[in-house]
Amino acid sequence: MAPDELTSVVTKLWREAFGLPERPDLTPCPVSGNNRVFLAHSQDRRAIVKWYFRGKSGDRDRQDCEWRFLAYAEKTGTEQAPRPLGRDIGAGVTLMEYLAGEKPTPGEVGEAEVMSAADFLQQLNSREHSCSADLSEAAEACFCSNRHFAVVQQRLARLTFEPNSDVEEQAAKLVAEMNRFWNDLRPSITIALQDLGLAPNDELAISERAISPADFGFHNAIRGPSGRIGFFDFEYGGWDDPAKTIADFSLQPALPVPAKLRPIFVSRALELWPQDRTLERRTEIMMPLFALKWCCIMLNPFSRLLGSPRRFADPMMDVEEQKQQQLGKARAAFSRLAATGSSAQAFQDESPAEASVSN
Repeated sequence: MAPDELTSVVTKLWREAFGLPERPDLTPCPVSGNNRVFLAHSQDRRAIVKWYFRGKSGDRDRQDCEWRFLAYAEKTGTEQAPRPLGRDIGAGVTLMEYLAGEKPTPGEVGEAEVMSAADFLQQLNSREHSCSADLSEAAEACFCSNRHFAVVQQRLARLTFEPNSDVEEQAAKLVAEMNRFWNDLRPSITIALQDLGLAPNDELAISERAISPADFGFHNAIRGPSGRIGFFDFEYGGWDDPAKTIADFSLQPALPVPAKLRPIFVSRALELWPQDRTLERRTEIMMPLFALKWCCIMLNPFSRLLGSPRRFADPMMDVEEQKQQQLGKARAAFSRLAATGSSAQAFQDESPAEASVSN
């Protein structure tokens, strides 16, 4: 879509949302995901424009999934997510509320911020609203341990390639180490879950499932003028395993949650599913699996299946530089995971890594 076509689409959505005849200006926002994002603004009004990447037929409809998630969040009454303002399905463009404020930095994530994240998750999973939620499954949703195993196996398989450079050679060696680790980890997790009375194909009951924001963390957050934390980027959100929701928030490396504060979030989150008496222990057992998955996600630049969305979002992206950076971060995280067997230790004090469950 040409720039003038995008402007026409946004202007139509703007006028429908605000009832104003003006034509907003569009300013590109910094690239950090798989889509193109713009700030639409006039003299006294601002909104966010998201132009979604579209893959082959049958791929997840990111625009529709996020629209439904935003509509559901609005229904809950939360003020921690942007309101959906309008969309053009044919163009793949959505207009949503602008959350004023600043993105938190690693040194600014404290107990109040972690509690705010727990509040948001709690509001999303309020029984008053969740029973009627019109949401799809989250990206890579898992409702039994075999599905969790399959997701990790698929991510490792995507990282199987014939190296064509020194950095790819190093990545291939790391992936081989990760595969060996996984081959030992999987049976130990299976046995530990069986001790809980959980068979590999036992699915979570509907009441035991979570409404998950998916790519949930302070890398996708804004601190408003009042200090309130708002969250955004829900195109991969939906129904999922609460153990995965808890783990992904705790382990996401783009803007890590301080290790000493993770138990606060975990404790609050566990209160949301009291009917699942195995959740706490199951989350603990599965944590190394989730940590290994995040190591795979860090290596996404080496997956030839996953490059198109990032190139759509940032045509000027230096792929080789990104490979070098992400390899270093994945190697550091995996080395700690393999040495300690602790997922929390693996991501402790990790410098921010560009990683997203959407990749």
